[in-house]
Amino acid sequence: GGLTAAAVAVWPIMWFVVEPQVAARHEKQRFATAIRAQAPRPQMILLFRTESHLLAYHLGSPIHTLVEWGELTERLSAPGSHTVVMPPEYVAEAERITGRALVPVVSLAECLTVPPPRPLLCVRTVPPSH
Repeated sequence: GGLTAAAVAVWPIMWFVVEPQVAARHEKQRFATAIRAQAPRPQMILLFRTESHLLAYHLGSPIHTLVEWGELTERLSAPGSHTVVMPPEYVAEAERITGRALVPVVSLAECLTVPPPRPLLCVRTVPPSH
């Protein structure tokens, strides 16, 4: 009886407090929608050192995952504007290595109601000056 009473007492806390917080941390649909508003299909989204199956699902094709700095440099050296999702701590280094200015578009934290376990930032390249 005591165990049942404890379960009944804890259940509303789990249902209304804990579960929404966990779900909010993993919700990536609003972030993907904000990214695609800046880079609609069929534009490629580059995911640099970002492995999020849920984000990839919500972004849809075309996306390409990169892990090496050389791959990022190669992709960003192509003419035109590029959209990249990466952890924010890599942005300054990416600008230095690739020689391209990266402008923040939207962060994952802006799209969630709780702080994300790992922050992500969507940036766009600025076309090089002539």
